[in-house]
Amino acid sequence: MCCCCADSDEYYDVDILYDGVYNRSDIVDRLKKENDLATALFRILGFLLHFAGYYGLLYPLIMLIGMIPFLGAVGAVILIFIAFFLAVISFIFLIACAWIFARPLLALLLFSIIGILIVAGGQAEKAMKENGWIKDENSNGNRLVLQHNNVQSNKFLR
Repeated sequence: MCCCCADSDEYYDVDILYDGVYNRSDIVDRLKKENDLATALFRILGFLLHFAGYYGLLYPLIMLIGMIPFLGAVGAVILIFIAFFLAVISFIFLIACAWIFARPLLALLLFSIIGILIVAGGQAEKAMKENGWIKDENSNGNRLVLQHNNVQSNKFLR
C-alpha cells in the first residue's frame, strides 16, 4: 500500500522512494516536474537528431561546395542554414501531427507556424533574387546564376 494513500481505499504500488516526509500533492508535483523536464530534454534531443539527419543528408553537397575558395564557405553556411530550416519545419510538423487529436488548437497553431515559415522562405528567396544574390535566367537553357559581390558561379540545371 502506498503511504500517501493510507487514508483512502486506493492501493498502488510504490515505484519511487523519496527520503523524507511528503504528502500526496508534494509527490505528485515532484513527479510532474520530473516528467516535464524529461519531456523537454527528449524534445531537444529529438530536434538535434533531426537536424543531424538533414545535415548528414546535405553533407556531401557541403563538402563539394566547401572546396570552392570563398564561395565554398558561404555556400556551406547557406546549406547548413537550409538543413536547420528544414529540420525546424519538419520537426514542428511531426509535433503538430502528434497533437492533432490530443490538442487540436495547438496543432492548428503549429500548422500555421509551418505555413508562415514556408512563406518566409519564399520571401527570402524573392529578396535574394531582387538583391542580385540569385539570378534566374530560364530563357538561357535553365541556367541558374549565383552571385556574391564580384564572384560569380554558373550552374547548369538539367
